[in-house]
Amino acid sequence: MGEILESCGAHGRIALVHSNCLLAAATDDSLTSIREFYRSAAGQRNEDILNPVGYDTSIVSHIPEAYRFRGYGCGSPVMDAGIKTGEHVVDLGCGTGVECFIAARLVGPGGSVTGIDMLDPMLEIAKKAKQGVSASLGYDTVLFRKGMLENLPLENDSADVVLSNCVMNLSLDKRRAWEEVLRVLKPGGRLVISDVVCETEPDPSIRNDETLKGECIAGALTETHLLALLEETGFEDIRLIKRFPYRTVDNHPFFSLTFSANHPLASESVKAMYRGPLPWIITSRGTLLPRGKIVAVDRSEAETLGEALFLFDNDDRVSNIEGESCCSCALPPEEKQPAAPASNHRPETYHASGCTVCGAPLVYEDLEIDRSCSYCKKTFTSPSVCSSGHYVCDSCHSDDAVEVIRHLCLTTTETDMLRLFEHIRSHPAIKTHGPEYHAIVPGVILATWRNLGGNIIDMNIESGINRGQSVTGGSCGFFGICGAAVGAGIAYSIMLGATPLKPAERKAVQTVTTAVLDEIAAIRAARCCQRDCWIALKKAAELSERLLDRPLRAEHVITCSQQENNDECFGKGCPVF
Repeated sequence: MGEILESCGAHGRIALVHSNCLLAAATDDSLTSIREFYRSAAGQRNEDILNPVGYDTSIVSHIPEAYRFRGYGCGSPVMDAGIKTGEHVVDLGCGTGVECFIAARLVGPGGSVTGIDMLDPMLEIAKKAKQGVSASLGYDTVLFRKGMLENLPLENDSADVVLSNCVMNLSLDKRRAWEEVLRVLKPGGRLVISDVVCETEPDPSIRNDETLKGECIAGALTETHLLALLEETGFEDIRLIKRFPYRTVDNHPFFSLTFSANHPLASESVKAMYRGPLPWIITSRGTLLPRGKIVAVDRSEAETLGEALFLFDNDDRVSNIEGESCCSCALPPEEKQPAAPASNHRPETYHASGCTVCGAPLVYEDLEIDRSCSYCKKTFTSPSVCSSGHYVCDSCHSDDAVEVIRHLCLTTTETDMLRLFEHIRSHPAIKTHGPEYHAIVPGVILATWRNLGGNIIDMNIESGINRGQSVTGGSCGFFGICGAAVGAGIAYSIMLGATPLKPAERKAVQTVTTAVLDEIAAIRAARCCQRDCWIALKKAAELSERLLDRPLRAEHVITCSQQENNDECFGKGCPVF
């Protein structure tokens, strides 16, 4: 099956491929040829080893320029691993150390990175580069060690994350190599690997080609065999992240596959209830979870599903999601029952500014009194009314607009936040000002991050828009916090997986909201939804450089053309103007 390959050396393309149960160990011929291949490649930009992945300058700016040359790999696992501050990251087959140095920046001074390689020339280059990296970062957390995949020089349960870029296929005993990865990972730790695979078993002549061994082709497993081997070794929650064509040899296609898997946590049962919307789901271990029924689930399975489940403590209280019985806590806004829909008595013509009924300017009175909405006829307490006496509630003011925002964000392929923001604002349903902008900001951030490869789905984008929609109109003046700043915090909450019970993520999200609000509050001016959202999106992009694995983009230039619709515009003092 290709787990162990015995080579006939340089005597032509003849190979015997054995399963692990029939052959205890391969000869040293294969290892010698691989060593020689990469020893000659050390420090050279060998174009024979194809690598479709490069790194943006901002990601490697702390690495001395002389050592930034492309690594010999087939993916970008360091950027797909969601590395967090304080983690211990191990890079197998680290080569000249570029991905170790990227990881060092991500884990920060409280984390650590260990690079392992079997070749002294590679390690010598990495150690030279490390001096400049440590000086640039201001801390030294990278250690390089010599070792083999089948016998890693690491303690048991010592790594939070194991990375490898196109190296595992070089192992002469892959089953043993994967057992070593499982050994060094902590319970709950994860691997993120890029490697070359194929769909069907290649011809033995490919398996025995000395050059193709070094070029990561001869040792490639089939996808089916690889996934089975991971499961047999004991990994769980195996996921395929990326897959694309890599190379074709003798009419046999090979692919680059990036995948992840977890070291299982110690088995512990927890009471859980699936929340829906499906009638039931089946976990990765085959446990059936009917909607609305409490069942016993392995804790590691439950934590993988996150907020899709209620987890219960010994007193049958929900332990993973804040409940509404507490005086100061609440469920995430998208979990609340939606407001009653407004009536269909909406105007055919949209007024770009002011009252949606007649276009007259809005007046904010000193007293909040009960007012009847001109459309849905429901009564609300509000200080706002138009100069002609019309009052429109938030739902009737923005419902149509929010549906436009939802549709455009879910269907867009745009990656620049400002360009998408401008496109959404060009729709006639979007007024110059209004509470719909509280939904635009998280929608735009999440949609473009998804298009950049961020790990979210359409449901997350809808959650962001729903949360933004719940922010009250006029909150910048009445509550002391601009809805655009809240919108940026909402988006980061979803991208970082923040909840009230996660200290690090909660802090990061509040830092985002504070930073955005600080810049908005620095301008002494009346509200301008275009300006405040522009500030929020620009700041969100800036903060993404250190908070996200895929930085956001806000490069498009917006030319302001709404002065005539904004009586409070203060002209050249505005950063957008």
